[in-house]
Amino acid sequence: MTVQDAIRIIRTMKPNQFSDEDMARWLSDLDGQVYRDVILTHLPHVPHKPVIYPLVKIWHGKKHKKHHHEHPVTVPPYVLPKDAAQKLLIPFPYQDAYIKYLTAQVDYHNGEFDRYNNAMMMFNTIYQQFADWYNRAHIPRQDNIVVT
Repeated sequence: MTVQDAIRIIRTMKPNQFSDEDMARWLSDLDGQVYRDVILTHLPHVPHKPVIYPLVKIWHGKKHKKHHHEHPVTVPPYVLPKDAAQKLLIPFPYQDAYIKYLTAQVDYHNGEFDRYNNAMMMFNTIYQQFADWYNRAHIPRQDNIVVT
């Protein structure tokens, strides 16, 4: 799923007054959380092995001396229209997390807190399923150093 796919789906499912830039910022916030809390806690993929999650444009940060292949420190925020075709980090079959998250953000900013709570419960369920799968499918870091 790309940034523009997620925005198009939420516009169809839940029409709202928020700009595409607002939604791209919310998607950036979520991918930043995914990257920091899930991906950075595991060893990176070795280049000759298939990559399970989509590649993202990155800001190059410091590399830890212990490993030859390191994750970058962070992912940049998505800026439209430049990043409209950027693939988001959460892969199929967990991509609905983006839609649930955008739904929750729209409801929260509209002051519809019961709907927000429902959307966040659905988001948290699918996000946890994604995190559980990622933890099973990837080797955890042994040094547990997360660069801030």
